[in-house]
Amino acid sequence: MYSVASYISLNPVEAGLVDSPENYRWSSFRYFLPTPDKTIPPWLKVDEFLKLCQTNSDNFVNFVKDNNPKNHTEKDLQNFNNITLDHTSNANTQNYLPKSIENILVKVKEQVGDIETNRRLKHLLVYLLIKEGYRITDIANSLNLTRQSILGINRKIQKKLINDHFYQLLLNRIKMSLFT
Repeated sequence: MYSVASYISLNPVEAGLVDSPENYRWSSFRYFLPTPDKTIPPWLKVDEFLKLCQTNSDNFVNFVKDNNPKNHTEKDLQNFNNITLDHTSNANTQNYLPKSIENILVKVKEQVGDIETNRRLKHLLVYLLIKEGYRITDIANSLNLTRQSILGINRKIQKKLINDHFYQLLLNRIKMSLFT
């Protein structure tokens, strides 16, 4: 129940309507905040919820704020990528990519999925190829895209990786399949 309430409180943040749940006008989250002169509507049972969750308002507020996706920073993403790269480059794995992008495409299709039907996968592969030093022109030619498209995809994925855990996990899976 605790996680569900946190999820509901953070929905306006996820949708990009506000940066913090207490800023959303219609959210009940603000009634958990310790503010003087607040009038809790009679239908909202804040104390009953806290009792059911065996917690207090400070703990609930901190839990929600810790899960706020806007609190994830570029530094968190960098740490994630460093950990992933450390894991993939340890002594038990061969840390190399095939020289040919076409060979990479074949390997990704065999081990992860088809980039023609999975746009997320394709975009993450573009990001990874750029990060690994492949030329933008070569990537564009191999994927039948323009240079501008490749650069736009790369910027988009950099932003997505900051907040979207699914993208982070899929990138990690691609790396593991290519680096082992």
